[in-house]
Amino acid sequence: MKQSSNGMERILVILLAVICVVSLTAAIVSSAAEMHNVTKTPKIKEFTLQELEKYNGKNIKTSYVAYQGIVYDVSNSDLWKNGDHKGHHAGKDLTEEMSKAAHGPGALTSFPVVGILKNDSNSNFITRMITRITKIV
Repeated sequence: MKQSSNGMERILVILLAVICVVSLTAAIVSSAAEMHNVTKTPKIKEFTLQELEKYNGKNIKTSYVAYQGIVYDVSNSDLWKNGDHKGHHAGKDLTEEMSKAAHGPGALTSFPVVGILKNDSNSNFITRMITRITKIV
């Protein structure tokens, strides 16, 4: 009877080991599939200043503004009706103007990022940073 009990324990240990290996393999495969989806980052649109000017909230309803090489969509903000906000105009690079604004740049950075300024000297750095951030998120 003792020998039969040892045989049964071995079978249970082997069965438990197989279940663990199968579960671990499934978890690894699932994680790899999720990582594959995460690493597919969208292409970041690059705007020239001339392209950005089209998104002034007047010619078309979309309002984009740039700050430090990053282009933000302010279209859905009540504060940017018709592309204007307290003397500032959509379709422009507001980097210099923001230093004179009553609020800091945090007011802009809360809006969705839609691209970068192509002619900006920091555009390559910004592209790399946005790509890294979108992989994390």
